Amino acid sequence: MTAFLATTHLVLELKGARRAPLVDADLSGFTISNLDHVSQRSPSPAQIAEKQKALAGGATFGQMLQELQSPELDKAPATELHRLHLRLGALFDTEPRAVADAERALRGGKTGENTARILGALADSTSEEASRTLAKLGRDAALPSDLREAAVSNLSLQAAPNPATFGALGELAQSDDPAVRGAAVLGLGSTARLGGDDAATSSLAESATKELGSGFRNAQTPDEKLLYLTALGNAGSGEALDAARVSLADPDPEVRATAVGSLRFAPGQEADALIANVWLTDADAHVRTQATFAAAFRQVTPVLADAAVKVLKSDPAVQVRSGAARYMGDNLLASSLFAAALADAASNDADVDVRRTAANVSSAPKPMPPPTPRADAD
Repeated sequence: MTAFLATTHLVLELKGARRAPLVDADLSGFTISNLDHVSQRSPSPAQIAEKQKALAGGATFGQMLQELQSPELDKAPATELHRLHLRLGALFDTEPRAVADAERALRGGKTGENTARILGALADSTSEEASRTLAKLGRDAALPSDLREAAVSNLSLQAAPNPATFGALGELAQSDDPAVRGAAVLGLGSTARLGGDDAATSSLAESATKELGSGFRNAQTPDEKLLYLTALGNAGSGEALDAARVSLADPDPEVRATAVGSLRFAPGQEADALIANVWLTDADAHVRTQATFAAAFRQVTPVLADAAVKVLKSDPAVQVRSGAARYMGDNLLASSLFAAALADAASNDADVDVRRTAANVSSAPKPMPPPTPRADAD
């Protein structure tokens, strides 16, 4: 996602119908569950472009690269590194020449330890030139495999994938280079999920998930099966549900673990039921841990809440019980079952680490008091 320095204008509609517009508000401690609705007044494209240009500050890519390569940067606070990343993305957004300069530096091996940062900034850029550059780097068989793989992986991280992104990833999913092919298959899943709600790419997203489903069914090796199963999990479609349903019966624990993890974005209540069943019954502790991982991405439903309580109470593996405790702590307000279950585990679990984890996560977040309305509140 491209970030820019823009004034945040939020209108908060609070419980009790009290409303207050907040400009540049610090909401870091505010509990979202206290809000009925949040609406954001977005800046215009022209305002975004102006602020991006100001953020870049007139620097060239060469100057930015010098900053990245400065020995002092290792001592800089994380906030400075983050701002430098934003500036680099803003430069790519506003100066096509900078994208070309970055491509030449990457191809010439001049970016060194900053290769990942530069590829990440290209992925965050909204410019079509940045997207095309990542695709070109991925396609070029003359480049080192690790650079091509990283370029393809970053291509799939774009917040708003376009049709050309789908085309490039689909092509690269047939690459002769196993690393590039793997990155493209996984990226095609992520891109399908991100592009599924956009009218310009929804049909491409649907086609991509069907291709991934076909790849899973036609997999010739265990590694291929795992690759396509993971990609379907990234896509979060009905195809993922179909593949997981088959794979959860596989005798290989690694396949079952990947299968239950692939349900994290799958639609519908059946996915919750499958995750809960694995969480409660699979014979392998790692597979059950992956069920916790999948549940953490989903809305808490009664079937998942009930399973979490039972897992914390009776699972034989310490790591699985601890994971269930953390899951309940992260979702403490989502189920009335969680507070009592955590209190019981904090006092009675046989393992000291589980008791400590349950105690640490069992404090409910305290909501911020409602803000004082400004004079211009409507």
